[in-house]
Amino acid sequence: MTVADLVVDRSVARYHLRRAQLEQRGRLDSILGTLFRDSPQLLSSLQVGADEEICIRSLEVTVRIRLDSSDSTLTGCWSASIAEAVGRRLAWLADGKRSTNVVRYASRREAVLDLVRSISAGNREHAWAWKQLGLIRRSSPFGAELIVEALTSQPRLIVPVLIELARSEGIAGINRLLSGADYWTLAVAALTTAGVTRLPQELQSTVPSLRGRERAMRLARRSRIWLALETRHPERLVSDRHPAAIGILAVLETEPGLLMYDPARGFDVVSALAELSLQGPAPDTAAPQEMPSGVTDVAGQPAGGGRQGAGQHEVKSGANHGMDRPAQGAIDDGTGAEQAAHGEKASKPPGYHTEWGGLLFFLRLFDRLGLPEIAVTDGILGGRTLEWILHRLAISLIPAALDDAAVLAFAGLPPGSPPPEMEREPDVDELEALSLFRARLVDELRDVLERRLDDEAELLAEVTRREALIEGGPGWLVAHLPLATVSTDLRRAGLDLDPGYLPWLGLVIRFAYE
Repeated sequence: MTVADLVVDRSVARYHLRRAQLEQRGRLDSILGTLFRDSPQLLSSLQVGADEEICIRSLEVTVRIRLDSSDSTLTGCWSASIAEAVGRRLAWLADGKRSTNVVRYASRREAVLDLVRSISAGNREHAWAWKQLGLIRRSSPFGAELIVEALTSQPRLIVPVLIELARSEGIAGINRLLSGADYWTLAVAALTTAGVTRLPQELQSTVPSLRGRERAMRLARRSRIWLALETRHPERLVSDRHPAAIGILAVLETEPGLLMYDPARGFDVVSALAELSLQGPAPDTAAPQEMPSGVTDVAGQPAGGGRQGAGQHEVKSGANHGMDRPAQGAIDDGTGAEQAAHGEKASKPPGYHTEWGGLLFFLRLFDRLGLPEIAVTDGILGGRTLEWILHRLAISLIPAALDDAAVLAFAGLPPGSPPPEMEREPDVDELEALSLFRARLVDELRDVLERRLDDEAELLAEVTRREALIEGGPGWLVAHLPLATVSTDLRRAGLDLDPGYLPWLGLVIRFAYE
């Protein structure tokens, strides 16, 4: 739990003062004007998750004060009354009661997911909350343009939200609203998260290579987005770059590093997916297992489809509140989103225990050494997916099972996922390349910890063997570690600092000591 940040759109106060007290209005106005800016602990008593977004449409608070009290005492009294009123609103939701005045989202993702699902169903109930969170403008028309506006304002969430919609059979809803040009706009915006700012102009008409076609077939079996949109889209969407857009989104879902570090090969796969889509339903593309010549600038490529309180004293004041948290956190299955749509706190997906939570500290080293790009462009390992390479590295560093939650997380996969597919066993050259990657990681670990002479096995065990609970979903992973396991050596080396958003995995990864 963290101290909530409070954003107030507007506050209004009404004072009930006797004639002799009228000169106190200026003093009270001054306190009100600084109350939210100078009181960072105003909501410190509330139990609010680090990623939660809480929107309160309006709030009225009655505060009884003694005017002979000091300014600091009046500020404290006022703050306590506001916190108590907010707490009552949250308790109301916790009891399972509905409210049209309060919405509590587990994360920014839940808010965006609620927006997309609600608009698809023609539900405007939470439009005020979406405006508070800055997802839409007050003048935005309701419909497809609103969905596109909200998603493109949060480009890192485009792929995770589409994955979640595909998982929960929600794609049909937005397909009724979005055009092929809309999907292209979403794909172009999502590309920027992988640092891609240029793409082939005639992508859909490019003839893919044989290797591109082979990789596309493998990718199509793993991508929820491609399976859902390719096999269920209306015929009207085949035009307007829709197949190429879905190909881009599918590659960003499964192999974002390919587009990021080797765009020529990445767009070759996109072209192959577009070709496959135009041929009709792809053969042998069963749904993934369920477990919890010219160049155009992307920024100029819309392709024709672009698209918070204080109190009342006997003093009164009404206000709009938005407790704004970082854009990280949980998208769960359809159940959680439905709860959020009713103003309830969304449930979290199940967590998975592991003994090897410290393995994830190596992700910072992997990134620091520039190994993601090397792995993707390597002449030997380049034919493998980055998740496969990471998975093999993980099991070479620790003696864990192939489906251990930490091993899967290191490969960018949510806990409970099946391990990466392996069409063939690694050959001698691939094993040697993997061994070199491992050696570089271990050498870097020795350097940053200044432990050059330590026994390798003991050092690896000391760093990686840590009890952890790992939660995850499309676009996010959180490793919950016991507070007692905090290491000053690891903290000094920066290994257990949040990796944050890793574009080559398409994930936000956080470490939470509790």
